[in-house]
Amino acid sequence: ETQGSLNDERIQQLLLFAARNNYNSGVRMDSVDLLTQRPNDNHVREALIYALRFDSNPGVRLKALEGLGSYVKDDVRVRDAVLQALMSDSNPGVRAQALHLLEPCKADSSVRQVLQRLAENDQNQYIRSQARTVLAQLPEID
Repeated sequence: ETQGSLNDERIQQLLLFAARNNYNSGVRMDSVDLLTQRPNDNHVREALIYALRFDSNPGVRLKALEGLGSYVKDDVRVRDAVLQALMSDSNPGVRAQALHLLEPCKADSSVRQVLQRLAENDQNQYIRSQARTVLAQLPEID
C-alpha cells in the first residue's frame, strides 16, 4: 500500500503498472479510473488504449473508453483503438459506447468504412441500426 498525489511520478508509475498487470480486476478498474484524470499524458493514453484493447473486464474497457473519448477526433491511435473496439469487442455496451464516441469523426473515411460494414452485417441489431442511422446523416462522397 502506498499513498501520494496523482502528480507524483512514483504514484503514476504504480498506477500504470497496475492498469496493465494486476490480476485483480478491481485494482485495474481503480487504476484506470484514476488514470482517466490525466489522459493528456502519453504514457497514460497508451495504458488506456492497452486496457481498451486487452483487458478482460468490460467495466475496465468502458472506463478506458471514457478516458479516451475526448481524444478520438485528434489522435489516430485512439481512433483506431475505438474502431477496433467497435468492430470486435465481445461486450455490446463497450461497442455501443465506442460507436457513440466516434460521432465527432464520423465523416473520416476509416470510420465511414467501418460503419458501412456494421450497417450491412453486424450480428447486433442495435449496432447495425445505429450504424445505419449515422450513415444516413452523412453527406454522400463522390
